[in-house]
Amino acid sequence: NYLQKDEHKLNDLIESIQRNGFSNSDPLIVVFQEEINKYYVIEGNRRLASVKSINERGGQQIDQLPCCKFIHKKGLQML
Repeated sequence: NYLQKDEHKLNDLIESIQRNGFSNSDPLIVVFQEEINKYYVIEGNRRLASVKSINERGGQQIDQLPCCKFIHKKGLQML
């Protein structure tokens, strides 16, 4: 089952982050949309979900993640 495989991979990632910490060499890729004042994760959603899960479980609190930020200006199209 696809969902079970994905959940297993997520659990493996959670265990890896708990054991080794979050790698600064693999930043999230985010886009900031100025017109609505929001960030969108383009790359790294599973890593972000893993960190959120760790924080919710009361484990090691991770409050900052490395990311590459791009700004989307009004009128530009995202590809």
